[in-house]
Amino acid sequence: MRRPPMTASLRADLPSGMAARHLSESNEHYTPAEIVESARRVLGRIDLDPASSEVANAVVQAAQFFTYEDNGYRHCWSGTVFLNPPGGRSDNQERPVPPGCGNPGHKNAGRCGLPAPHTHSGVESNAAKWWTKLASEWQAGRVSAATFIMFSLEQLQTLQLGTPPGPLDFPRCYPRRRVAYRTPGGGIGKSPTHASAIFLVSSEREAIERFHREFEGYGRVEVPVPFERAIEVGKLASRGRPKKGEGKGGNYHLSPKEKNTAAHVRARLERDAPSLPAAAQALERLKAGEISAHKAAVLAGYRKASDPAKLAAPAIQASE
Repeated sequence: MRRPPMTASLRADLPSGMAARHLSESNEHYTPAEIVESARRVLGRIDLDPASSEVANAVVQAAQFFTYEDNGYRHCWSGTVFLNPPGGRSDNQERPVPPGCGNPGHKNAGRCGLPAPHTHSGVESNAAKWWTKLASEWQAGRVSAATFIMFSLEQLQTLQLGTPPGPLDFPRCYPRRRVAYRTPGGGIGKSPTHASAIFLVSSEREAIERFHREFEGYGRVEVPVPFERAIEVGKLASRGRPKKGEGKGGNYHLSPKEKNTAAHVRARLERDAPSLPAAAQALERLKAGEISAHKAAVLAGYRKASDPAKLAAPAIQASE
């Protein structure tokens, strides 16, 4: 949850307009409490904050947290995770690498802790490094779900990964207002000059639905197509508008056509499953949230794969 210290001398060395966008004017920037609480409601609880501090964890209230001195990057992670990663760059020893630190003539010479001249190996963005760690722990099954706070949308430039998956492969929220990060003293920092984003690292249908309901009040929520299949009918119910009078956090609904056609497919699968292996397999995958109702109909032989993606209930009914 903590961002690393950046001094005015480092900021002055960046091109005009970049310093305020990427660097902190204090040692730490904390996620606003309301976002933390929303993340907690999505995850159910927060087992671990791997980049935190005593002060930060007073709000996050993670069962376990690692400080800068603990170097949470080097530890194994497990359970539900809340992560607001450090900013800047670091080497393969997790040492901060400010611009020009290895150049004897540079004002930042030696600021990384090593005498100049020197070079660093494996230098990369901390955002990319910590994201890769989180995604790898999730893929390995040690992290069950997580929320990832992206300090600046510009970090997406370094996080378009293939393996492990990148942030854009997961559900995310783009707040309509810039996030006002808290200072160590509990105040609100200067108005940020960049946009942030919040990501959910999970493929569970219930978690995705909770994320959408909880964060749509902050801004636009997007769910990648592969994760839409985690929702039983192949579309997130929350893509519709809330029913009149429900507002933020209300229950969302499918259109009558979507309800009828999806329900019809499932009913026919349940009827045919005892005698048709293809229907039994399709029903099992549909219940597990692996496929949409349309895909289930294709697998069961009710529809052709080349048919339009619409779920035409009459075409199924006609064959009965």
